[in-house]
Amino acid sequence: MSGKQASETFKKEWGANVSNTSEGQTVANYENHYNTRLNKCFYLEMALTFPGTKDRKTSTSLRLFDLHENREFGSYFRFDGGSVMQCMVGETSCRTEQEWRARTKPFMEE
Repeated sequence: MSGKQASETFKKEWGANVSNTSEGQTVANYENHYNTRLNKCFYLEMALTFPGTKDRKTSTSLRLFDLHENREFGSYFRFDGGSVMQCMVGETSCRTEQEWRARTKPFMEE
């Protein structure tokens, strides 16, 4: 059930892997994992946005959800060449994408 629900959630949120707007192009994907220890299905949404103009920067967005409760567990957002705008897992803040991925790894592996 979790794979189907993750697929449906992605299609509802994004429609397809690539979204073109006047602002630029966003390439999105997802991963899902059922964590037996926590008895929860997690959904990791990943998006990379390429700007349509040179005065804007590429951005990276990562969001981790408990799929059944539709609750965000963590989020990460950064513009390339800039500082991290958001980096949280639960109530804990972080500073880098590597730290964010390390903190979310246990949710996506067990």
